[in-house]
Amino acid sequence: MFYSKYFKLVVLISSFFLINCSVHLSKIDLDGNYQDYSIAEQKTVNVGSAMLSKFNYKNSCYDYVALIDYETPKPGVMATTAIKKGTQYPACFHSPSKANYVFLKGVHAYENIFLAIDENGFIGEKGGWYNLANAGVRMFQASWTKEQLFALSKKTYYPGFDSRNERLIYLGMTDEKIRIGYREDNYNSSKPDESQDIIYDLSDEDTIAYLDYTLKILNADNTKITFVIVSDGSSK
Repeated sequence: MFYSKYFKLVVLISSFFLINCSVHLSKIDLDGNYQDYSIAEQKTVNVGSAMLSKFNYKNSCYDYVALIDYETPKPGVMATTAIKKGTQYPACFHSPSKANYVFLKGVHAYENIFLAIDENGFIGEKGGWYNLANAGVRMFQASWTKEQLFALSKKTYYPGFDSRNERLIYLGMTDEKIRIGYREDNYNSSKPDESQDIIYDLSDEDTIAYLDYTLKILNADNTKITFVIVSDGSSK
């Protein structure tokens, strides 16, 4: 089970970076929640397609650009790793430490540095450390420059093991009854995925509800459906 989840997560991460340019980051909130719809939005989708979807990106990365040239402190006689002005460096958010670490590649693998910085681009309280073969050598805040080293360039999101993807899929119509599938993928080996198909009789009611979702159906046939998203529970 773990390996299948891990494989799915790897595929998802790869796919995400391929399509990241098409994701509207303005729709991702501060907790990394992304949705492809808005309340009161009217949508038309074909049979087999997602009517709406939500995704929780549990992890985020920043890209920082160096503002100055800087030779990092060196423990002992080790060669230094230079920070080059104008170069972009990725910094990933690591829970539960809630710090952003810029990875600086040294001349040798044992000279790599993980540098803790805050969102304003200054050296954080955790400073940085060298990735030595035997043990890391911590270089605390006082060992580094007090100048602002970096400026935030951009922020991207990627899935983590606690990410969750849920969606409603239109499965077609027979007579006056439509079939909608609920799918939930949990990128966590401890929680199973969920799948359920629900049938709604539009001759009784044109507004349907499932979990926190409420939709008003405007038109439907066996090839496509048009609807308005009334609520998704976000206002509760």
